[in-house]
Amino acid sequence: MPKNLQFRQTAPTQETAFPSKTSDGISNGLLLALFFLLVLAVITWWHFSSKNTERQNTAISPTPTLSVLDALSPEVADLNQDGHIDASDAAQLRESFYKTDSKSLQADFNQDGKVDASDYSLFVSLQEKMQLDSATESAQ
Repeated sequence: MPKNLQFRQTAPTQETAFPSKTSDGISNGLLLALFFLLVLAVITWWHFSSKNTERQNTAISPTPTLSVLDALSPEVADLNQDGHIDASDAAQLRESFYKTDSKSLQADFNQDGKVDASDYSLFVSLQEKMQLDSATESAQ
Protein backbone atom coordinates (compact mmCIF):
# COMPACT_ATOMS: atom_id res chain seq x y z
CA MET A 1 0.00 0.00 0.00
CA PRO A 2 1.28 3.43 -0.77
CA LYS A 3 2.26 5.56 2.20
CA ASN A 4 0.68 8.76 0.99
CA LEU A 5 -2.85 7.29 0.75
CA GLN A 6 -5.12 9.18 3.05
CA PHE A 7 -8.72 8.55 3.92
CA ARG A 8 -11.03 11.49 3.88
CA GLN A 9 -14.21 11.56 5.82
CA THR A 10 -17.07 13.17 4.05
CA ALA A 11 -20.42 14.22 5.36
CA PRO A 12 -23.11 11.65 4.73
CA THR A 13 -25.26 12.38 1.75
CA GLN A 14 -28.99 12.92 1.95
CA GLU A 15 -29.64 9.83 -0.15
CA THR A 16 -30.73 7.11 2.28
CA ALA A 17 -32.90 4.06 1.98
CA PHE A 18 -35.93 6.27 2.59
CA PRO A 19 -35.39 9.56 0.85
CA SER A 20 -37.29 12.52 2.27
CA LYS A 21 -38.53 13.57 -1.16
CA THR A 22 -39.66 11.69 -4.20
CA SER A 23 -38.37 12.44 -7.67
CA ASP A 24 -41.30 14.86 -8.11
CA GLY A 25 -40.34 16.85 -5.02
CA ILE A 26 -43.28 15.66 -2.85
CA SER A 27 -42.21 14.89 0.70
CA ASN A 28 -42.80 11.44 2.15
CA GLY A 29 -44.63 12.98 5.09
CA LEU A 30 -47.18 14.47 2.74
CA LEU A 31 -47.63 11.16 0.94
CA LEU A 32 -48.08 9.39 4.26
CA ALA A 33 -50.66 11.96 5.39
CA LEU A 34 -52.57 11.57 2.11
CA PHE A 35 -52.52 7.79 2.49
CA PHE A 36 -53.93 7.96 6.03
CA LEU A 37 -56.53 10.47 4.88
CA LEU A 38 -57.63 8.06 2.16
CA VAL A 39 -57.83 5.18 4.65
CA LEU A 40 -59.84 7.34 7.05
CA ALA A 41 -62.22 8.35 4.25
CA VAL A 42 -62.81 4.71 3.27
CA ILE A 43 -63.45 3.67 6.87
CA THR A 44 -65.85 6.60 7.39
CA TRP A 45 -67.73 5.79 4.18
CA TRP A 46 -68.00 2.13 5.20
CA HIS A 47 -69.26 3.06 8.68
CA PHE A 48 -71.98 5.40 7.47
CA SER A 49 -72.96 3.04 4.66
CA SER A 50 -73.42 0.14 7.09
CA LYS A 51 -75.34 2.35 9.55
CA ASN A 52 -77.64 3.52 6.74
CA THR A 53 -78.27 -0.08 5.68
CA GLU A 54 -78.94 -1.04 9.28
CA ARG A 55 -81.36 1.87 9.66
CA GLN A 56 -83.20 0.85 6.48
CA ASN A 57 -83.45 -2.75 7.64
CA THR A 58 -84.97 -1.77 10.98
CA ALA A 59 -87.30 0.92 9.68
CA ILE A 60 -90.81 0.58 11.02
CA SER A 61 -94.03 1.95 9.78
CA PRO A 62 -95.75 4.22 12.30
CA THR A 63 -99.11 2.56 11.81
CA PRO A 64 -99.54 -1.10 11.03
CA THR A 65 -101.53 -2.06 7.99
CA LEU A 66 -105.22 -2.72 8.49
CA SER A 67 -104.97 -6.18 7.02
CA VAL A 68 -102.62 -7.24 9.84
CA LEU A 69 -104.86 -5.67 12.48
CA ASP A 70 -107.97 -7.24 10.99
CA ALA A 71 -106.33 -10.66 10.93
CA LEU A 72 -105.32 -10.45 14.60
CA SER A 73 -107.78 -10.56 17.42
CA PRO A 74 -107.00 -8.34 20.41
CA GLU A 75 -106.71 -11.43 22.62
CA VAL A 76 -103.41 -12.23 20.87
CA ALA A 77 -101.84 -9.25 22.67
CA ASP A 78 -102.89 -10.71 26.04
CA LEU A 79 -99.52 -12.38 26.51
CA ASN A 80 -100.08 -13.58 30.07
CA GLN A 81 -103.62 -14.82 29.28
CA ASP A 82 -105.30 -12.97 32.18
CA GLY A 83 -108.12 -11.59 30.02
CA HIS A 84 -106.76 -8.02 29.89
CA ILE A 85 -104.17 -6.24 27.81
CA ASP A 86 -102.32 -4.23 30.43
CA ALA A 87 -98.93 -3.23 31.82
CA SER A 88 -97.96 -6.82 32.63
CA ASP A 89 -98.39 -7.73 28.96
CA ALA A 90 -96.31 -4.70 27.98
CA ALA A 91 -93.60 -5.80 30.43
CA GLN A 92 -93.58 -9.28 28.92
CA LEU A 93 -93.32 -7.73 25.44
CA ARG A 94 -90.39 -5.58 26.60
CA GLU A 95 -88.60 -8.66 27.98
CA SER A 96 -89.10 -10.41 24.63
CA PHE A 97 -87.53 -7.63 22.54
CA TYR A 98 -84.94 -8.94 20.05
CA LYS A 99 -85.15 -12.49 21.36
CA THR A 100 -85.96 -15.47 19.22
CA ASP A 101 -86.71 -18.24 21.73
CA SER A 102 -90.13 -19.89 21.56
CA LYS A 103 -91.51 -18.13 24.67
CA SER A 104 -90.46 -14.70 23.39
CA LEU A 105 -91.92 -15.35 19.94
CA GLN A 106 -95.41 -15.36 21.49
CA ALA A 107 -95.04 -11.56 21.26
CA ASP A 108 -94.13 -11.73 17.56
CA PHE A 109 -97.52 -10.47 16.38
CA ASN A 110 -96.57 -9.94 12.74
CA GLN A 111 -94.85 -13.35 12.50
CA ASP A 112 -91.56 -12.07 11.06
CA GLY A 113 -89.40 -14.21 13.35
CA LYS A 114 -88.34 -11.47 15.78
CA VAL A 115 -89.92 -9.27 18.39
CA ASP A 116 -89.20 -5.67 17.49
CA ALA A 117 -90.73 -2.20 17.29
CA SER A 118 -93.30 -3.23 14.69
CA ASP A 119 -94.65 -5.81 17.16
CA TYR A 120 -94.83 -3.11 19.82
CA SER A 121 -96.78 -0.93 17.39
CA LEU A 122 -99.19 -3.80 16.78
CA PHE A 123 -99.46 -4.36 20.53
CA VAL A 124 -100.51 -0.74 21.09
CA SER A 125 -102.99 -0.92 18.22
CA LEU A 126 -104.47 -4.18 19.51
CA GLN A 127 -104.74 -2.69 22.99
CA GLU A 128 -106.60 0.31 21.60
CA LYS A 129 -108.82 -2.00 19.52
CA MET A 130 -109.68 -4.06 22.62
CA GLN A 131 -110.48 -0.90 24.62
CA LEU A 132 -112.67 0.35 21.78
CA ASP A 133 -114.48 -2.99 21.54
CA SER A 134 -115.11 -3.09 25.29
CA ALA A 135 -116.33 0.53 25.26
CA THR A 136 -118.70 -0.30 22.37
CA GLU A 137 -120.04 -3.36 24.22
CA SER A 138 -120.64 -1.42 27.43
CA ALA A 139 -122.47 1.34 25.49
CA GLN A 140 -124.93 -1.17 24.05
